[in-house]
Amino acid sequence: MWFAYWWPFWWMQAEPAVRLAATDDAPALAAIHAEGFAHPWTALTLESMLAERGVVAHVIAAGDPAGFIVARCAADEAEIITVAVATTGRSKGYGRQLLDASLDELARRRIRKVFLEVEAGNDAALRLYATAGFERIGTRRGYYRQADGSRRDALTMRLDLSARPPPPVLDA
Repeated sequence: MWFAYWWPFWWMQAEPAVRLAATDDAPALAAIHAEGFAHPWTALTLESMLAERGVVAHVIAAGDPAGFIVARCAADEAEIITVAVATTGRSKGYGRQLLDASLDELARRRIRKVFLEVEAGNDAALRLYATAGFERIGTRRGYYRQADGSRRDALTMRLDLSARPPPPVLDA
């Protein structure tokens, strides 16, 4: 039977794991970003961003990256700059895993408030952020420029992390 040949390999595929992003990930992350955004970032842009001191970035991967999240910290606040999941990894909970890992790391760093902007109408992202406790605090009219030149509003959101205890630091 034909399935006897591929079945063991399918069964042995590793589950994706979240890890800190490295500058070497930049080309793969740029490709993922290009799948989801009308004006994607280049590998060079991502590489320089990942090298910044206040940036916290995570990747979800089982081999090649399937998604990533980038946050920038200043004092006791952070802004989630982007969350992107490859089209092949969508609807698998990768966005939730990335967001949870990022929020845990931000709590470890004693961040009290987290901000983000999300395109109005991005229902999947809005549900994700709402279930994580983000609250809508404003609107930026015409913030996102689409590929066709039209503009969409950005919804600004905030999460108070001050009540969230930092996760334990695990000894290696």
